[in-house]
Amino acid sequence: MRISEYQPTFIHTKLMAADGSWSVIGSATMDNRSRKLNDEVVLGISSAAFAARLAKVIAGEKAHAKPIMPAQLRQRSVFARAREWLALASVQQY
Repeated sequence: MRISEYQPTFIHTKLMAADGSWSVIGSATMDNRSRKLNDEVVLGISSAAFAARLAKVIAGEKAHAKPIMPAQLRQRSVFARAREWLALASVQQY
């Protein structure tokens, strides 16, 4: 698995092209908060032509992403880890 950080900001949209024929576009995050509180949606599209075009869009966006290496994750400060823990705890309550 690879983790990258989009530069200079973030993209809220979730995009996926799979098996050359399926695409998924949406805003929903796979967590309880999105499922229970937010009005977020995901659209599945069965089209090889659309999947190919979406794969090109995703590849272009990857050019604006900075890879994050495992060593960088291990070197996070105590404050960064605490912030992440608090964010996770607030999401898990839903």
